[in-house]
Amino acid sequence: MSVRPMIRGILIMNGMIKVLSLGLLLIATVTVPAWAYECGVVITHRDPLNIRENSNQMANQIDKAFKGSALSILEISGTWYKVKLNNGKMGYGSRDYIKKLTPKSPEKCGIVMTKESPLNIRLNANMTSPIIGLASKNSALRISQIGKTWHLVMLNHTDKSGDIILGYAMSDFVSIINEQ
Repeated sequence: MSVRPMIRGILIMNGMIKVLSLGLLLIATVTVPAWAYECGVVITHRDPLNIRENSNQMANQIDKAFKGSALSILEISGTWYKVKLNNGKMGYGSRDYIKKLTPKSPEKCGIVMTKESPLNIRLNANMTSPIIGLASKNSALRISQIGKTWHLVMLNHTDKSGDIILGYAMSDFVSIINEQ
């Protein structure tokens, strides 16, 4: 006699899909990430890393990502990664200048898990603080400091004056993907 679990329901909580199944004297909860992401950190010798339209050196430059910032890695294309920036743009960066993070990496990376894009990045860790930047849904953030309610994060683009944006993101909307 074989017993097969029956799915009783699916519940989405905090960006995670919870699947509840029941079997003969068995109750199990399986948590599957809502998105399977990989994260990389820009490791250029000089700022910034050019993000290109296609996976070759001669392709048009569409944006830049600054040293130390995080990128969402979408796929591998030869010696290039297809990446997503905080501003929502997608393009290609050379794998020579992007360090793919693992759970043992000292750098921490989080993925923006908003229902609607973008996530506000604030000057200080409170809701009344001015918004100094935005992070697109499903983009990666380099986390400098992990907090219970707010994380100190670095965006991969600059503000209008050319300064790298370092600010606070509400932790409820950032899923840390390389936490041990």
